[in-house]
Amino acid sequence: MPTYGLILRLNGYDAVDWPEDPSERLPTLSRLLGDTSNLAALDLTPRLCIWTDGDRQYNDTLPKNEAATLISALRAEPPLTPRYGTAVVTGGTDVDGRVQGLTPRQFVALLALIGVYTPEIPKQRTE
Repeated sequence: MPTYGLILRLNGYDAVDWPEDPSERLPTLSRLLGDTSNLAALDLTPRLCIWTDGDRQYNDTLPKNEAATLISALRAEPPLTPRYGTAVVTGGTDVDGRVQGLTPRQFVALLALIGVYTPEIPKQRTE
C-alpha cells in the first residue's frame, strides 16, 4: 500500500510519496525541510509525527505555521508548542525505529482537520 508525507507550507500543503527504502526516509525529510541536517521530530501519537527544521524551529526566525500548529494539538501532553516554517507530517516509527509514511486514510483525515479537504456532497435523488 502506498504511503505519504504531508508537507505543510506557510502558503498551502503538498503530498510526497513516502520512500519504500528506509535509508531514503531521513534524507527525504531533510530535503523537504530545506536540506537541514538538524531534524526536529515531535511525536503526536504513536502513529503520527511532525518534523521541522530544528535549527530554525525554536528561534522565531520563521513565521508561525498555523496548520502545523493545529495538527500539533493532537499531542495529548502539554504544552502546545507552535510550529514555525515548513513542517512534514509522517506516520510513527515501526519496531525498528524506521519512520513510516501516512496511510491514505490518515492523510485525508489530516487534510480534513486543517480544513482543506471537503468531500463532494452527492446530488439529491428524488426519483
